[in-house]
Parts: sequence; C-alpha cells; structure tokens
Amino acid sequence: TIAASLSRDVGPADDVQTSFVLVTGGYVRPRWTVSDKVTVQANAEYNVWDYHGDFLTGHSYRNRVRTFGASVAYRPTRKILLQAGWNRESRTSDLITGDYEVDVAFIEGRVGF
Repeated sequence: TIAASLSRDVGPADDVQTSFVLVTGGYVRPRWTVSDKVTVQANAEYNVWDYHGDFLTGHSYRNRVRTFGASVAYRPTRKILLQAGWNRESRTSDLITGDYEVDVAFIEGRVGF
C-alpha cells in the first residue's frame, strides 16, 4: 500500500510573535504487510512552514522540514500492537539559529480495550 498526500493549510502558530503559519508540503508512506502480524512502513515527508508575523515588525520567516524514516509493527493479537522505528528530520530556516538535524528512534506499545 502507498499513502501519499499534498497539502496547503494554516498550521499551529507555535511562535508567540507569529500571526499564523501557512504549511505547504506532502508525504509518501509506502507500507508492506508481510503477514497478518508484521508490517513494514517507510516515510518521506517535506513541508515548508511560512511564519507570517505582525505587520508592524515585519517578523516573518520560513522553515523547510524534511523527514525520512522507517518502522516495523508486530500485532500478536487484534488488540495489541508493538512498533519500533527510526526517523531522521532535517530543518533549514531563514532564522540564524533555526537549522537542525535530529535522529529519533522510538518503541511503542498499544493495548486496545
């Protein structure tokens, strides 16, 4: 299965001096169901976050965020899910200290009722 999306939407303003954020981007997430219990998934995402500030100060800037990753899910029963994966996120920004690169590994467990 391959899920893909392109979007342009107003996002959350996580900067207190920002009036609103316009988020434009897309993702591709291929998923392979190896068996009834095991699924392998990948993730490639690119977004541009345009932060529009107030008109008096002219405080506006742009972040470009790229995310790549993969995960493996194991479902021993219908109501139990165990998942592990890794994501690499890289951001370039118009702000002087806004660039970063980070690797995130995760382990997740869910139990349904």
